[in-house]
Amino acid sequence: MKPKKTESMTAAEFQAFHRKQLAARDSKYGAVPRQDANGERYRSGVELRYHQRLQLLQRTGEVVQVEREVRYELVVNGLLVGAYVLDFRVTYADGRVEHVDTKSKPTLTALFKLKQALMLACHGIEVVAVFEGEK
Repeated sequence: MKPKKTESMTAAEFQAFHRKQLAARDSKYGAVPRQDANGERYRSGVELRYHQRLQLLQRTGEVVQVEREVRYELVVNGLLVGAYVLDFRVTYADGRVEHVDTKSKPTLTALFKLKQALMLACHGIEVVAVFEGEK
């Protein structure tokens, strides 16, 4: 019996492939962590690209402040039922504050929808889900 022929790749190609596989394995939904030119880390490419858009709006003066990974405790009847880590809290020049979570289709889960509802019930905050290419 002849062994199957496999495609070949260089050592550098294999190392890049292996790094990507390891990064995806560490994420429940396969998001690959990213890093910007300043070394700032992001949980996904969607999050990185959205932050870059916010930085442009900040330079134009439309956005006054961008806060990343803002944690909110979800307390119901005095009992801590969980926490929600918001991707971005954005304050606009007109005083409006937007609470944004960057999403991909696989991360739009029932748990996300439950936490989104708890944020509204506990804090009066409507979390806006932003997908790749939106906003």
